[in-house]
Amino acid sequence: MKFQEKKNPMRNPLEIFKPWSHDTLIYEVTARCNLRCSHCYNVWKDPEGYSEEELSTDDACKLIRKAIRESRCRSFTFTGGEPLLRDDLETLVAVAARDCKSINLICNGTLLPEERIAGLIRAGVSLFELPLNSGDRNVHDRMAGASGCFDQVTQAAAHIRQQGAAVAFVFVGTAQNIADWPSVLEIGIALGARSFLFNRYNAGGACHGNPERLMPSVDQVRTGLAAAQAYAEKYKVSIGASIAIPPCLIDPKEFPLVGFGFCAAGTERAYYTLDPMGNVRPCNHTPTVLGNLFEQSLRSMAASSKLRKFMQARPAFCSGCSIEEECLGGCKAAAEVCYGSLTACEPFLELNKDLARRL
Repeated sequence: MKFQEKKNPMRNPLEIFKPWSHDTLIYEVTARCNLRCSHCYNVWKDPEGYSEEELSTDDACKLIRKAIRESRCRSFTFTGGEPLLRDDLETLVAVAARDCKSINLICNGTLLPEERIAGLIRAGVSLFELPLNSGDRNVHDRMAGASGCFDQVTQAAAHIRQQGAAVAFVFVGTAQNIADWPSVLEIGIALGARSFLFNRYNAGGACHGNPERLMPSVDQVRTGLAAAQAYAEKYKVSIGASIAIPPCLIDPKEFPLVGFGFCAAGTERAYYTLDPMGNVRPCNHTPTVLGNLFEQSLRSMAASSKLRKFMQARPAFCSGCSIEEECLGGCKAAAEVCYGSLTACEPFLELNKDLARRL
């Protein structure tokens, strides 16, 4: 998930149309990837996913210009798959940078020699979001599915900072590595990162069939958040927990220095996601396609009944909760992918219903 702190509660969805604009767009430029991460949620990693085709350079540039013009976004994020597998990425970045204030790149950090970092910065990238899933290189590499990844990521981060751009480290906490989160903070701060994402594992993609295999416990997530709070206070770094954590399981008020977020789909906080062929989804975790930007406008898709249905869905388990309208039961995209329904309990809640408090 794109790095951002999302503390605002969900507002009336009708408010987004006057005027219609969105701060953030995400463009998945390719479905190709050079790694096999055990925790990958990309929708095309689902055996029943959709096409892995991608646009030509010219068509991708047209898509970017149309998306920025219609959304008036201030932040445009390139991701994948692994976006650096596209040789024309610098060209695409430069097109976006002409009309958008902030350009972010989410990549796995293994394809960033110094000269490519320099080219991407010249093209307009100001923030590189890199994965760091352990202070132990063996753990990080095992999760990435390839050896040498830890060294490549940390070296890339050092070169990025040396060349004047910002680094945000993204940590995905699974049952296998969540205890390593403090070591990630230590290394990341030493490398000059001022922003971190602490994301508890969100099931999807190739591993959607057995979410319990990687899901951390509630206590493990709470311990991780406590570490985030302590490091944010001590080092004055920004730490967000952008994968929704139901407050009935963990009270976000216990961690005031950590940015929490609930489902933003369809609100003014939405980060609409463009796939490699220009299809638009409510976010980068859901396979739900609202339409194609070459055929429809973003505004028409944002006003569609399909998106409204997505926004209104919530689990029956949450009925009557005092913050039901804000929390929405956690990540409905994970419920959709893992259990086939937007109204199912998402895996983190489903696996911990017996611990849920009534609010």
